[in-house]
Amino acid sequence: MVLRDGANTYVYGLGLISQTDGGGNQHYFLGDGLGSTRALTDASGDVLANYDR
Repeated sequence: MVLRDGANTYVYGLGLISQTDGGGNQHYFLGDGLGSTRALTDASGDVLANYDR
């Protein structure tokens, strides 16, 4: 499913998969087996945030 809020576009599957902002920058949400977000990456795969604590 694709949702747009005017500035951002969100892609959902079984959970949130990616976000594209108004500038065209894509970010990907990496989850664990329970569906919790564990990391956020950019389109190159570089980790922007790690929530694995």
